Amino acid sequence: MSTKTAQLGAWVALAALGAMAAAVGMRPIEDGDLFWNLAIGRWLLTHHTLLPSVDPFTYNAISAPVQHEWLSQVALAALADVGGLTTLRLLSGAWCALVAAVAFLALRRRGAGDCAAILGACLWWVLATPHAVLRPHLLAWLPAWVTIGWLLGDVRPKRVLAGFAVVSLWGNLHGSVLLAPAWCAAMLPTAALIARRTGRPMAPAAKPWAIHLSWTSAAMLLQPAGWSLVPYALSTPAVNKALSNEWWPLLRGDVWAARPLVIVAWGTVALATMIALFGAARAPIWPPRAPGPLLAAGATLHAALTRRMTAFMMLPLLWLLDRLASRETTSRHRQWVSLAGAALCLVAIFPETHGWRRPAPLRPGAFPVVATAFVSKAKLSGRPLNPDGWGGYLSWHLGENTKTFADGRWPLVGQTVIANGVAMLARQRDPAPLMAKYQIDWLIQPRGLYLQVPPPNPARWVLAWQDAQTVVLLRRGPAFAKNVANVCRLYASQPSLRHAASWPMRARGPQGVAVPTDVPSILTLCKEPS
Repeated sequence: MSTKTAQLGAWVALAALGAMAAAVGMRPIEDGDLFWNLAIGRWLLTHHTLLPSVDPFTYNAISAPVQHEWLSQVALAALADVGGLTTLRLLSGAWCALVAAVAFLALRRRGAGDCAAILGACLWWVLATPHAVLRPHLLAWLPAWVTIGWLLGDVRPKRVLAGFAVVSLWGNLHGSVLLAPAWCAAMLPTAALIARRTGRPMAPAAKPWAIHLSWTSAAMLLQPAGWSLVPYALSTPAVNKALSNEWWPLLRGDVWAARPLVIVAWGTVALATMIALFGAARAPIWPPRAPGPLLAAGATLHAALTRRMTAFMMLPLLWLLDRLASRETTSRHRQWVSLAGAALCLVAIFPETHGWRRPAPLRPGAFPVVATAFVSKAKLSGRPLNPDGWGGYLSWHLGENTKTFADGRWPLVGQTVIANGVAMLARQRDPAPLMAKYQIDWLIQPRGLYLQVPPPNPARWVLAWQDAQTVVLLRRGPAFAKNVANVCRLYASQPSLRHAASWPMRARGPQGVAVPTDVPSILTLCKEPS
């Protein structure tokens, strides 16, 4: 393979990676965390200030919200209000394609040739694709690549000023800005240690990273959370890991079963790291002046053994490729291996592009679209019990006047609240004491889950709405009379909706057996029951 042919292959592969990254970014929205970010962003735009110490969207908050991604939330909310969710999908696809291109260019700048750079970018995308969802961390990928891939390592004043601006922006987009000073702090002793062992002066080796540590730390602080971002970032994984498999270790059996090629990609990076560390003595591919691969090995093991959610932050690992491919311009064999590896990565990414052509912005069945419209029209008041994955969607549509039980901000409400919410929705044991504790007034729940768990007490609940996806019940509590009056008024004004207040015959159970459909219809309480 000639050099020109290899370069052409690398650019073709880059175009394919960009197209696939765009398709991944344009997948229908199914992640509920987007919507509480949109709700917060809209609140910030409306009130022209940061969130108050008492969270306006959930009634179970146990602390003040840590506002480390306000700029992302404002940007996403502004785009959604102007162009709708379809515009967000399109821009998400364009953003992912841009990140893929910047990853390739950053690796080239670090010294990798075209073929090695495209292999590195493709490997990173295999690891990052499961987390390429439209949320603030997606916006942080670009400044992360620019900072770590382009700006660190050069202490010229212009480069430091540019880096300060980029890291300041990064810090207001997402809390992953902690990666910048953390990387510099890790490079500082590593560079000094390597210099000492090779007989070189330690101070000149450590000085650039001390400078980088100072300005990245200062830039990181230019966001509302300040230093409190550090303890928040350290405490968050404990809550998230207990509730979501995204925060479980990468090296688990379920990852191998669901995404085997992610494990293959991780293994490839780990193998390359070991080669970089223990390369042939005659032509070392890791010279003392480049301690990056040592930290890459540590970062790789940390992500694999602790939590898979950090896989998208593993971009420093690919620094080792600038050593693996330092002589690739004279090695056709390495070019061929790099392009073949990139092709395999593209094959791994391709299944993740499904659904990008679907016109509807939301994945069908992911959110209670029709039921939320009913709740809004009926003006239900009081405290709802909702799945935390739907909390953000309810907040985005219903506004701050309806505080939800919980949303995707698990550290804000705590692990106990989430566990109690699951227990009430699954009606484990007797949920009545928990219902009373949280003063629940109404419930919104996926229909499939509602029909599969033990029935609620029909003396305490009435059916207000049911459709193919969702069930809405009213609980006899402080807001019961008001909610019944509002719902009855809605059905009186729109008789065509009354069918949704009764269980269909096919959903009813046999007589004498307690089933979820025993909950009576609200129409029996209206002035003109049917």
